Amino acid sequence: DEGWVTIFAKDSGHASQALARVKRSIPNVRLIKVGTPIYLKHQRMLRQQIRDLDLENEVIFVDHPSQDDLVAFYSMSDAFVFPSLFEGFGMPPLEAMACGAPVICSNAASLPEVVGDAAISLDPKDIDGWVESISKVLIDPALSQKMRAQSLQRASEFTWERTARETIAVYEKVLNQKKA
Repeated sequence: DEGWVTIFAKDSGHASQALARVKRSIPNVRLIKVGTPIYLKHQRMLRQQIRDLDLENEVIFVDHPSQDDLVAFYSMSDAFVFPSLFEGFGMPPLEAMACGAPVICSNAASLPEVVGDAAISLDPKDIDGWVESISKVLIDPALSQKMRAQSLQRASEFTWERTARETIAVYEKVLNQKKA
């Protein structure tokens, strides 16, 4: 089977390092690197790392995908990998989950709260952990199917109605504290 590992914009290079090692046991795995690093220096470093790891033929760069293309990448991936060191809300893993992708992401910032138990979460710098997690998801169809179902379930919990309800609750709490 063709293995696709989708990496999103904030790859600090850890995913590329993991891919080089995963390829030893799963030679047909490919990486779709979606998004462009914010800083040109980081982009150059990442591309140089990919050359140094001899992964140029295994990595497809998609810098500015349309929303439709992004949905297709999430949906077709065998694993969505997000080794982010810093994150605000964590929209990319949630979007991947909404498309039914098995998600492997870092345990940094807000990501554990966003993905809950529906993803594999680990230290963004733990290359051994990334290699093990990616490999497990790619070679174990039962685990992959379980994670796909968990992704869809978790993503369904994030609705605009819930967001509005919780926002109103915060406003009411602040107003009530101010009155008291």
